[in-house]
Amino acid sequence: MSRLPSGLATESAYQEAIRSLLERINYEKVGHAPYSTTHYRLDRMRRVLSQLGDPHLAVPVIHVAGTKGKGSTATFLSSLLTAAGFRTGLYTSPHLLRLEERFRIDNQPASSQQLVQLVHDASQAADAVERDGGGRATFFELTTAIAFLYFAQMRTQAVVLEVGLGGRLDSTNVCQPCLCIITSIGLDHQAQLGNTITQIAGEKAGIIKTGVPVICSARHPDARQTIARMAEAHNAPLQLIERDFDCSWQTLPTTQPPAITSQKQMAEQQPVVAEILYQPHYTPSLFPNRHWPVALLGPHQADNLSAALCAVDALIRQGWSIPLEPLPKAVATTVVPARLQVVGHAPWRLIDCAHNPDSIAATLAALDQHFPHARRTLILATSRDKDTPSMLRLLAGRCDKLIVTQYHNNPRGLPIPEILAAAQQALPDNTVLCSSAPSPVKAWQQALNSASESEVICATGSFFQAAELLESVENSVEKSMDNSDN
Repeated sequence: MSRLPSGLATESAYQEAIRSLLERINYEKVGHAPYSTTHYRLDRMRRVLSQLGDPHLAVPVIHVAGTKGKGSTATFLSSLLTAAGFRTGLYTSPHLLRLEERFRIDNQPASSQQLVQLVHDASQAADAVERDGGGRATFFELTTAIAFLYFAQMRTQAVVLEVGLGGRLDSTNVCQPCLCIITSIGLDHQAQLGNTITQIAGEKAGIIKTGVPVICSARHPDARQTIARMAEAHNAPLQLIERDFDCSWQTLPTTQPPAITSQKQMAEQQPVVAEILYQPHYTPSLFPNRHWPVALLGPHQADNLSAALCAVDALIRQGWSIPLEPLPKAVATTVVPARLQVVGHAPWRLIDCAHNPDSIAATLAALDQHFPHARRTLILATSRDKDTPSMLRLLAGRCDKLIVTQYHNNPRGLPIPEILAAAQQALPDNTVLCSSAPSPVKAWQQALNSASESEVICATGSFFQAAELLESVENSVEKSMDNSDN
């Protein structure tokens, strides 16, 4: 691939690179197409990567799929491998504020200059395939190619690769992993993946490869049966939660986090809030009945961490040299943005990206655990393709105030009148004080204006709302820092 002239990676070049990516079909913006080989083309993905020298074959990959928890599990595992001394790439989606967040090495995103060159190289490869009759690559295909190319160029020693949608036809599924992880399975993206847990689990299990070990933290019986059957068909050794390993969760007293004085602190500093007991049922085990302190809120994180720890154990069994001594600190300092992320206190302020009924239920359970007696205001924005009525029904008796709003950074946002109409049907009269605000930022300010110092404000329902709010909070931090310097 040709190199860009020196010094060309200016702000204008960066913006042009982003624009060229966004011009491609982007199912994150327009809603996902039917899950078929017509719209999801692994053959095209392989041809693009061939043009780039097959970077997806250059680095050991741990492939992570699931409905819930795959991002947290992938981030836990990336932190563990980085702490163990491996130069570790992490590919996740969608991003919250900047595209570079999708491509991390040792938890640091790619630079804007690196991204400009990567977009240039991947676009050249995709254009060559298109000229040869392969069709036009999508946004996600290009970003996945960029991830593989970046991690290969930077000589990473391990890559943790999160599936975008489903598994079987996902662009990431061209990899040849050394380990597969499948997290919790629930009803989401039914139009693409199926209307039952069995169907959805079958699509997620499409990442399983012959002879490659699988770790599964799904607890639904239908999901477990489907994944076990697929693993057996591929002669893939399976470690299954509840059978081969398990975990328990112990909440610690909620304390105020340190004052937020920088963007880095906002993204990375949360107090330790719980201990997770990881319990392997196989012997010998590297982590027998050990408590792990964590900074992520919610009992559901126990399953995510246990899958990551089981993965470390499996890698050691494959011959990886992973020291155990630095791992507890890595777990205790792992933060996943927008997963019940604490961004302030007095009142407690949390930004969350739960976007289906199962994940909303997990968010509410976490609030019950960590703030059992606090009054609660929820800010809700959702997408057109989500089961908003079911999400709203879960809120009955679980919050004191509900502010509904619509995000504006993505056209999939469900209009406020439709959310209000669904709330009127879903919530019994007088159980929740319901109002609306024209944007997430205005809803946030409305909540702050009426909350006491002991209350909890939690914005949830969508990645895209979380992005808008995190950007606003970051800007507020920047302004307060500028004012303090004057």
